[in-house]
Amino acid sequence: MLCHRSRAQDQDTNLVYGTECDWSAYERTKPTTLTGVVKTTRFNRDKYGVVTLEVDRKTWTVVLAPPVRMEFRGLTEELLKPGVSVSVDGFISKRAADEFRAEIIKVGPRSFDLR
Repeated sequence: MLCHRSRAQDQDTNLVYGTECDWSAYERTKPTTLTGVVKTTRFNRDKYGVVTLEVDRKTWTVVLAPPVRMEFRGLTEELLKPGVSVSVDGFISKRAADEFRAEIIKVGPRSFDLR
């Protein structure tokens, strides 16, 4: 993950996700699993991957890892094409009721760590 250490504040600044997707923006005390069907996929080469996932007639925006990390681990955009069933383990956003940050995604028999 790209981070920048600020000497004045002595803390990491996430340069990939931005503050809207920092881990503090998610309910980390309540791990959740969502299982559904991929509606759309976006591998933003400058930031992170996103899929929209339909789960029990609700659409979730699922924030994934940077594409370079996912591809290095074998998770390609082709594996996440619309219509594919997946499960994601992660956390619901504190800011947006339909946003989810995934730590692990399962596609068929394969599991991919997104951290």
